[in-house]
Amino acid sequence: MMMSMESKLKRVLLIDDDYITNVLHKIILQDADVAQQIDTVESVQEALTLLDATQVTPSATPELIFLDLNMPGLDGWDFMKEYQKRNERSPSSSVIVILTTSANPDDNRRANQNQAVAEFRNKPLTNEMIEEIVRKYFPE
Repeated sequence: MMMSMESKLKRVLLIDDDYITNVLHKIILQDADVAQQIDTVESVQEALTLLDATQVTPSATPELIFLDLNMPGLDGWDFMKEYQKRNERSPSSSVIVILTTSANPDDNRRANQNQAVAEFRNKPLTNEMIEEIVRKYFPE
């Protein structure tokens, strides 16, 4: 799926504690050619630090965030709590897609009840998934 430079997302953020998963998902996103910049972080703390840095330049805020749930220390739900707190202060419009291996029905239910979560998807990220998400949330 090739997008023109104008319609291409400026920034996508991958949050996953697994380095290999981040590398694979980044390659899939690069192949889909949907973003000018793809950042990967391996912890919620790193993600929050990156988002705090974008408060200074809101145009640097990721338009699309893929979030893993099961991570050591702070997990994906902790990220959502902090993200929503920050959003109350300065609203941003990131589309958040939970991308997980969790088979826990509670996670799916929580995601559906959380207005900041756009979608709940199972890993791995695929080209089809990217196309669906981009078409749905970023129509040209």
